[in-house]
Amino acid sequence: MKSDDFSDWLTYHPDTGIFNWKKSPNQRIIIGAVAGTVKQDYIVIQLNGKLYRAHRLAWFMTFGYWPILLDHKNCNKTDNRINNLREATQAQNLANQGLRSNNTSGIKGVCWMKKAQKWHAVIVVNKKRVHLGLFSNLEDAKAAREQANSKYQAEYAYE
Repeated sequence: MKSDDFSDWLTYHPDTGIFNWKKSPNQRIIIGAVAGTVKQDYIVIQLNGKLYRAHRLAWFMTFGYWPILLDHKNCNKTDNRINNLREATQAQNLANQGLRSNNTSGIKGVCWMKKAQKWHAVIVVNKKRVHLGLFSNLEDAKAAREQANSKYQAEYAYE
């Protein structure tokens, strides 16, 4: 589909990230209604029997091409404002993820090493784990991780 084809059906509001229906694709959709539903944490919009992730559709309608990978700067997968979206590599996208559910330190890349009885700080750079050190207190491990974030991941680092 071309970008003008989408704009025949949808209005995209770049300041809010919201899509509204211009035409009704079926009898259940009301013209002017907000388009899309949340599926697997992303907003998706169905058009002509195909599902489109709203953030990718927003990019396409704004810039006229499909990105390889997009990142939500604020990590909110439903915030599709154009200024919250940016092209990213897989590594950059992974750097901008929040804490894992099994994280016990509350700090990304820091875990307790039971055997050593110390905090262990790590970061992944170019698909390789970089060990930042073992620390007696959590604050030192956190500082090492923040310094590595600044050095290796710049604006994509999620704290």
